[in-house]
Amino acid sequence: MFLTPRETLSSYDLCIIGAGPIGITIAAELAYSGLKICVLESGAQARTVFADALKSVESEGIPVTPVSRERVVGGSTATWGALSAPLDTIDFESRAWTAGWPLTSAELVPYLERLTQYRYPALSEFEVSPVPDDLGPWENLSIKKFVAMVPPPRYATMRYLFERPNLDLITDATVVQLEHEDRGGQQHVRAALCRSSDNRDVRIVAKRFVLAAGGIENPRVLLNSDLGNEHDQVGRYFMNHPVAYMGLLHLRRSLPRASLFLRASTARRIIYTGLRLSDEYQRAHNLLNSYVGFEVFFGPGFTDRMLRRWYTLHLKILRRLPTVLQDWFILVSPPLKTLRLRWFVDMEPRAE
Repeated sequence: MFLTPRETLSSYDLCIIGAGPIGITIAAELAYSGLKICVLESGAQARTVFADALKSVESEGIPVTPVSRERVVGGSTATWGALSAPLDTIDFESRAWTAGWPLTSAELVPYLERLTQYRYPALSEFEVSPVPDDLGPWENLSIKKFVAMVPPPRYATMRYLFERPNLDLITDATVVQLEHEDRGGQQHVRAALCRSSDNRDVRIVAKRFVLAAGGIENPRVLLNSDLGNEHDQVGRYFMNHPVAYMGLLHLRRSLPRASLFLRASTARRIIYTGLRLSDEYQRAHNLLNSYVGFEVFFGPGFTDRMLRRWYTLHLKILRRLPTVLQDWFILVSPPLKTLRLRWFVDMEPRAE
């Protein structure tokens, strides 16, 4: 059912905090479990001025982009472009500055494979070939591939889940604190205290709780609740997702339109391929796993929006041509001698 904090609420078996991709996926996986479940969302089913104001953060250094997090049903999928790639094996390993993850990349494979039922690319779509020989003696490089879904999935379209009698979606319910108690030396959450935009306080009781509100909101709720921070780790090691254009690459010879390193398209995918440092080189030099992609540069007056439209038109024409004409179409396209470099930067985990 679709509810607001103004309506009478009963207790639940499970309370999920956050109606973004994680929260809604958990609700979908448990929809037929027989459990009585509620999902709490700070925003509404459409954007509101009040909810948008709650996104405000103060940050130093690399800014937190406002559109990177949304208070609305569907969460960040309301704005994202569905560009994704699995973490690389080296991302889980111990390095000079970190003990690594408490699990391996192989342990995640069964779960990543299940994501295909939500339209995410299969792992096979991210398989890459060695760096081509014609790039020169770049033995320290590896290919990195990102795949974007077309069109991007919007999790707000999964509202139909809450037509089931055992699933409730409660909007305009900002969790301000988790009420908990000590049971045998361990803290157990018994209720979520919420506040609505009209300053109404509501207490949601449940047997179990899941925090699925993102890397900023999850720590906020825990710290406000004085919960889970016995070792001063909650909110530490926050990592942004820095992406930026870092100059131009002027080529000695023209790059063909069918190059591996330019955007490619299939029926429901857009593929981005670029370069990263090899695992061996990263280990030897204690380096991070950053990535660089290449984009067509048309001139300083050509905006990103104009670029996206050009790519869309170009790919639509190319897909509709018979195979025998596709090479001709690429051949008559203007040669490329200048590319824009786009960096996807990895961040070192630091407690501060």
